[in-house]
Amino acid sequence: RESARGPAALAGAVAALRGSPPASRAGRGDCEIVQPMAQEQRAIVTDDVLDFEVVHARVLGAGAHHAGLVSTFEETMPRTTAAIVLWVDRLARLLDEHPGREPLRGRLLELL
Repeated sequence: RESARGPAALAGAVAALRGSPPASRAGRGDCEIVQPMAQEQRAIVTDDVLDFEVVHARVLGAGAHHAGLVSTFEETMPRTTAAIVLWVDRLARLLDEHPGREPLRGRLLELL
């Protein structure tokens, strides 16, 4: 299916799959990236499921928030060029299922 977000979404997905984190976030611990990502209103998509389940609990337990944590699994969401269309489709579906201004705020979801 054609993504409602168009070519920009595909370009963003390619950059996310191929790129490294921006210098401002490179080498930082899991908990350290949550606050700046929340300020930027950016959800975190990760296959580091166990660590980010702990991060999710700590952030909410401290009365803070995050912009969303989306867990993926290599078996169902491989990080390959061939899977870019799959990524765009699944991310678009996730956002369609959670509409609104901050649809993933404080949520821990799985992208299967």
